[in-house]
Order: sequence, then structure tokens, then C-alpha cells
Amino acid sequence: MKPLIFTLFLNLTTFKMDCVAIKSLSYVEEYLALNGKKFSDYEEQLPTNNAAVYRISTGEIILLPNPLGSRSKCLLFANEGCFQECLQKDSFPVENDSKEIYEYDQKGQRKIHENINEYHEYLNNRLKLDYPSMDKNNMQEYYSNVLKIKNKERMDILALGAVMGELFRKELNGKWILEKWYGTYNPYYKPLIMHSNTNRIESPYDKLMKMIERKEKDASKFFFVLPMTPYLTLDVLKQGGKQIIELQ
Repeated sequence: MKPLIFTLFLNLTTFKMDCVAIKSLSYVEEYLALNGKKFSDYEEQLPTNNAAVYRISTGEIILLPNPLGSRSKCLLFANEGCFQECLQKDSFPVENDSKEIYEYDQKGQRKIHENINEYHEYLNNRLKLDYPSMDKNNMQEYYSNVLKIKNKERMDILALGAVMGELFRKELNGKWILEKWYGTYNPYYKPLIMHSNTNRIESPYDKLMKMIERKEKDASKFFFVLPMTPYLTLDVLKQGGKQIIELQ
């Protein structure tokens, strides 16, 4: 299954369009000036990522990310129809400037509850293990082996977080959910686990990455449940405008 996981890893969320071009910030600044506009003269901002929209008299649309940087990738649309197509698909033909780890396997992460076996098989191949399933008895071996890898692949973290997260979900009798976020332009989805009774939220990847950063050797600490704080509940996330997708 290792090739399958890497296929998921390489599957990008963006798509190609002939009616939109990626331009540099300096190019856009000059082009706006030629059309009597400055950076402050945008007509609107997208509610998803605060990107600024400029409508040119030629019918073209310019989209600038927020915040701007000297290396910002800007988009020039040939017409309103092209721009609206991207909005409807909720996807722009450009990679986000910087990526969260979840973005490197969005196809696998968006259906994480269906891909646990594939992630587990990836770990068996990567770590040269042959356990048919992960449980608390062998979890330490998986974790310790990943911890020892000097140059970890992103997929090492994604796979380990998914499989350990699934053990945690079962222990809590909880559900996998996705929290939708936006990068520079495009959305990405962060897998979370929701307690069945309290609607409390746990982030398996945040837990795992903090443990690895601290070089924590005891894998069982992944299962520690911290004291309840208000921002860790599903209701608070929804009140904050976060889009939540329940998976199981």
C-alpha cells in the first residue's frame, strides 16, 4: 500500500485553468497603476481568506492574498466567469504559500476514517514491522521507531497521527471530524476527534507533533486528556465560524 499513500500525498487540491495566470506582486502593482488603481483600491475581500478583489475596466479580475509579501503569488483572471468558477469550486489554481502538514495528503486526510488501514500499512512498510493492527501493546514500538528517524517524512507523521488517533477515538468512543481552514487561497482540512458525550475536541496531530518536538519517549502520554477548556468544544468552534464536517 505504500505506493497508494504516496499517490494520495501527491494529489493536489488545485486545478489548471487557461483563463487565469499567476503573476508577481510587482507585475500586478504596475498593471493596477496602468488602470488607475492602487493596492488600497480593491472592491471587496473574500470572506474565506480576506484576499482582495480588483475589477479592471477590461473585464479582468485581479486577486491578491492578504497579507501581502514581496513574493506573494497574485492571480489575474481573464473575466468574471473564470473568477466565479474558482469561487464555486472553492479552489484556485495555485498552491498556498505555506502549508500545514494536513495539506500534504488532503485526499487521505479528508477521508481519514476510511484510510486508517492504508496509513497503518504505510507504517509497517516504512518501519519494517509486520503487526496486522496497532494496539496499545505495540503502539510504543511504532512511536519509538518514528521518533528515531532523523529525517522524517511528512507522511511518517500523517500516518502515525492517523493510526494513534484512531486508537484514541476508540478509547473515547468518539468521532472523527474535520475542521475547515483556509491558507493563502485554498482550503485545507484538519482532522480532529470529538468526544461522544461532551462535544469536547481533541487534535491528535497537535498532540503528536508536540510530543515529537519535545522528544517525549513515552507514547502513552498521547492518551492523556487535558483539563477542559472552553475553546476545545464543538459549540465554540461553530460559534467562531468554523465549518465542521463529521466523518463518523
